[in-house]
Amino acid sequence: MRRLPVFTLAVALLAALATFWPPAFAFLVYDRAAVQGGQWWRLATGHLVHYSATHLFINLLAFLPVGLVALWRGHRRFPLALLVSALIVGIGFYFLMPKMAFYAGLSGIVNAAYGFLFVSEIYREKGKSWLWGAALGILFLKSTLEFLLGGTFFVGAPETDNFVALPAAHLMGAVVGSIFGHWARKREPG
Repeated sequence: MRRLPVFTLAVALLAALATFWPPAFAFLVYDRAAVQGGQWWRLATGHLVHYSATHLFINLLAFLPVGLVALWRGHRRFPLALLVSALIVGIGFYFLMPKMAFYAGLSGIVNAAYGFLFVSEIYREKGKSWLWGAALGILFLKSTLEFLLGGTFFVGAPETDNFVALPAAHLMGAVVGSIFGHWARKREPG
């Protein structure tokens, strides 16, 4: 029996707490002016907070399955992949999107998680690498089209929510997670 995926459940719980406790939201949200003022943790922690319960629910609906599967399948470097992805995507926002003042949401990290899992499974499941490769191709096709078209395919922001989906986060997450999956798998024993 596999261990309980504590990391995935902890991320979900932290995201819920950070979203619904206003002081945590204010302290963790990606705020470009605050980052420029020396609050560098916001590059990584902005992924934990969400603008509404609906925004959080949508992200957790996508995150929990991939997080559970990755840890149940024994991908030990999955937590490190997400932590590194959170930081790199945040740094990407800072340098590649200088006009973006605020960011909140787990969707970039969700895409990193899928990229990591799919690449890791390509290495692990040699007989099914075509299936995992196809899933990776679909992830990149979806993320690239969202980026080019400027919107999301599956879920948009509900009219009551005060945020705009950021396809650049999805694409950056998919790229970073996939690269990390390749790097991590090459370092696995055997």
